[in-house]
Parts: sequence; structure tokens; C-alpha cells
Amino acid sequence: MTLKQINFLQINLQGCRLAQDLLWRTTAERDIRIAIVSEPYNVSGVPGWYTDRTGWAAVGFPDDMVVPKEVEQGDGFVAVRLGACTVYSCYISPNCTPSEYTAFLNCLAASLTRRRDQPLILMPSQKNGRLEEQINKDTKLENGWLTCS
Repeated sequence: MTLKQINFLQINLQGCRLAQDLLWRTTAERDIRIAIVSEPYNVSGVPGWYTDRTGWAAVGFPDDMVVPKEVEQGDGFVAVRLGACTVYSCYISPNCTPSEYTAFLNCLAASLTRRRDQPLILMPSQKNGRLEEQINKDTKLENGWLTCS
């Protein structure tokens, strides 16, 4: 199976049980192989699901047929390596401070740097408008990499 043949679903469940129940149904009906989820209701202990340390970002394999080669759990992101490709799910609260956001970006950048020779799939959560001005001042894109000053 190649990544071109895999159906992905990216969604923010906002901690809602009903939304998560609909996720289970949708993944089955639409042959979704990889779900990239922000704010899941509860996937801890569910086979085939991997979360960040906070439980707010998750990558799941609904049919539980995919076995990752490596899982990295950070605060606000989870990276799941599948063969030569790594899938990321990220979540940072819109209520975080600019310094918390910068710390999150630094940890995420370190993880991405460790995997710079691998194809990456990075799915961020919703935009954090409150921090947008601060982020634009403190970050820049160089050679395809997000850097923080």
C-alpha cells in the first residue's frame, strides 16, 4: 500500500462524544485509514490510536491494521512514523500565551528537524487568531522550515 492509496480524515472533535461516535462511523463507511484528530473525546487505550502528552492531538488507524514504526509524543503534537513517512497531528490552545506558543513551535521544530529526510504529513489544528500578530513577528520561513526568533 502506498500513501497515494490511503484515505485521510482531519477533524477537530472539540471534546464531543457524539462527534467522536460519528468519526467511528464515518471512518468505517468511507474507508478512512488514517484519522488526524484535534480535541478527541477519549481515545486513550483504544487500539490503533496515539495521542500527544496532553491528549489533545491524536493520530488513529481505525481499522487497527497499521502498525507504526515509531511514535513520538510531545506537548501539543504526536508524530507517527509509517515506513518512510511520518504523520503529525498538532493542537495548541487558542488561550495559550505567546511564550507558550513559541515553546510549542520550538519543540515541534526540533521533532521535524530530526525527520528532515523523511516525507512528512503535518496537519495543524485550527488557526489561533489571537496569537497571529505575535507569531508573524516571531517566526519566519527559511528553506521550507518554520523558525522562531
